[in-house]
Amino acid sequence: MGSEMGPEAGPGMGPGMDFDAVDALLASVTIDDGLPQPAERRQLRHTARLSQAQVAQAVGVSRE
Repeated sequence: MGSEMGPEAGPGMGPGMDFDAVDALLASVTIDDGLPQPAERRQLRHTARLSQAQVAQAVGVSRE
């Protein structure tokens, strides 16, 4: 007979799984979204004398 957890479940995937270890692993990963850091984006926007609203409209987003 098979396991109650199913064939996809591997070691450590049961009810006692260590979520702290998973959280630590995720926190250690750097995601490169291709954008400059917020401070650099702000500086670029200020240098170009653009408001947040102007940039948002240009890229088609809103705060709503």
